[in-house]
Amino acid sequence: MGSGSEVALLIDAKEVLAQKGVDVSVVSFPSWDYFEKQSDRYKVLPKNVEIRVTVEMGATHGWYKYLGQRGVLLVFSTSESQVKVKK
Repeated sequence: MGSGSEVALLIDAKEVLAQKGVDVSVVSFPSWDYFEKQSDRYKVLPKNVEIRVTVEMGATHGWYKYLGQRGVLLVFSTSESQVKVKK
């Protein structure tokens, strides 16, 4: 999951994983407000998908809401890279 320029990184990762036989979906959040107003049918975040990854440059926004129990939030900054795992 990602928004803005991070979506391109997710698409690249999806292509690499597909070559290794891993099925991945990319979810773009162009507008948090718009996404929140959509029906559950529109929100393509199946409950049976437990492992979710979010890529974000700088801020964590409200990603924890969508990560699920086993989700991973990757946050990158200009000075250092860090990985935060939701517990």
